[in-house]
Amino acid sequence: MVKYTLIDESKSLFASKYKLYLPTEEQLRREINKEKGLLGMEKKLKKKIR
Repeated sequence: MVKYTLIDESKSLFASKYKLYLPTEEQLRREINKEKGLLGMEKKLKKKIR
């Protein structure tokens, strides 16, 4: 069962981490939230530079 999917804008998928086991749902949720936070900070920095 898939609970997390890529956004429509994404044309490519790249893996930067490989694991030999499946993470738990909570581990996935934490990782996704961490990445969303990093993307949000990146967007804010880009706005400040302009």
